[in-house]
Amino acid sequence: MLSYPITIGPGDALPVPIRFQPTSTGSQNGTITVTSDDPSSPAAVQVFGEAPTGQLAVSGSTFFGGVSAHCYADRTVTISNVGECALHVTSVDVRRPSRYWRILHNPFPATLRPGASLPVTIQYHATERCARITDLVIHSDDPTTPEKTLELIAYSLWDECCGKSHRNHDEGCGCGCEHQPRCRQGYPG
Repeated sequence: MLSYPITIGPGDALPVPIRFQPTSTGSQNGTITVTSDDPSSPAAVQVFGEAPTGQLAVSGSTFFGGVSAHCYADRTVTISNVGECALHVTSVDVRRPSRYWRILHNPFPATLRPGASLPVTIQYHATERCARITDLVIHSDDPTTPEKTLELIAYSLWDECCGKSHRNHDEGCGCGCEHQPRCRQGYPG
């Protein structure tokens, strides 16, 4: 650690460490000023640095396909930072919340260091009469993609139960299927 003022002998040189520690991303300029007893003092040295950003990457499927009526299905996507600096993910939400879609144990908002990732599990509850398509929306400080949208696609598979169609009875057909659905695709709730 240098302590100033210091004396530099004739013909000598002294390396001076400097640190680039930006508080925001992008290009940063600065000036280092050296004041001495040199008659041309002060001397100014222009410095430049580039603070890269985090970069959002998402992997995993958001296609649920058919899920047995009154059953649940989950899909997990992984949100990663493939950039050189921290990525701040401010939110991960379903665009139009409903009783059919929800995020289980949402870890966001969170800061992802370079190379880090976190899983997000989306749950679909197959009780609707028509196919449900909505979006998973991810907000971050990635300058290229500050809002990433993934389409969530699922639909209910309706079986005949007790001679009546579940399609006509959103709450079950009254013969126990509502409480013990046959989950060929998905799992009981």
